[in-house]
Amino acid sequence: MAKILVIDDEPDEIELLKDRLTINNFEVIAALDGDIGFNMAKVYQPDLILLDILMPGLDGFKVLKLLKGTEKTRDIPVIVVSAKSEAKDLDRGLQLGAVAYIIKPYNAEELLRTISAYILNR
Repeated sequence: MAKILVIDDEPDEIELLKDRLTINNFEVIAALDGDIGFNMAKVYQPDLILLDILMPGLDGFKVLKLLKGTEKTRDIPVIVVSAKSEAKDLDRGLQLGAVAYIIKPYNAEELLRTISAYILNR
């Protein structure tokens, strides 16, 4: 079973993603802030990370930079799932190493297809 780390500061969003992902046979672990999420990625070595951008403290862009700059986590695919929808945000996320950038509110089927594509390629 593939393991997905969800890093998002909104508990309701985490619960929604957990429900959708577990129904689709993914194991889900979660972090409510960027610092904890980065540390969990190093410890648990998930197969994929879903990362929000708008978080207090360590925002998603900083987390992404840390993930891609750390040997232990650099090869984990990261999908940004964020309400930040300007082209410059999307470009920045992809330049920092995200494999995809999905804008909230998102289509659940599209998100699952994107996740599956990157998990199958690992």
